[in-house]
Amino acid sequence: MSAPDLHKHEKFRSRFLRNQRDLIVYLPPSYHEQPQRRFPVLYLHDGQNLFDGATSFIPGMDWHVGHTADDFILTGAVQPLIIVGIYNVGKLRIYEYTPTKAPRLGGGRADRYAKFLVREVMPFIQQEYRVLSDARVTGMGGSSLGGLVSLYLGLKHPNPARASGSTSARRKARASFTMSKNFATSFCETAGSSARTFITS
Repeated sequence: MSAPDLHKHEKFRSRFLRNQRDLIVYLPPSYHEQPQRRFPVLYLHDGQNLFDGATSFIPGMDWHVGHTADDFILTGAVQPLIIVGIYNVGKLRIYEYTPTKAPRLGGGRADRYAKFLVREVMPFIQQEYRVLSDARVTGMGGSSLGGLVSLYLGLKHPNPARASGSTSARRKARASFTMSKNFATSFCETAGSSARTFITS
């Protein structure tokens, strides 16, 4: 199997979070063959875990999102889509992925993270890649705290992304994730005006 088509944008800076991180973008197999076509887009948190075991939180255990997406697309299980991985910033992850502040753990910057996503990352991706800007075909997802922030943003800020997915949101750490066929299919088939949330354990 050929390697997924990945494009990395290093040190993407945020004025809302006052830091920087990498973005990594997966393009579907038909992206370059159909230059007039625009694609649904899925934003995934903890981007360093998605494609490369060398950068994942647990060394050697990435989520294989690129190969899984390629397989689903080429077999017709889902329609072609673009996937954007948003790296976390290490120890500050709990601050950005939680909506409230805990006395001993901190946190509470999820609304700032939402501004970063909606006002900085999404416009950049829409400028650089042929993504559909319609919220009905825009989704976000994550695991553990990434799942928590996906649920929070999906419920509080549904306009930018009508589909949100979460796996192991109740667990703080050691959550492994392989892109779920049910989630991917549900996301790609999402339509209508109401927000939809998908949760897996």
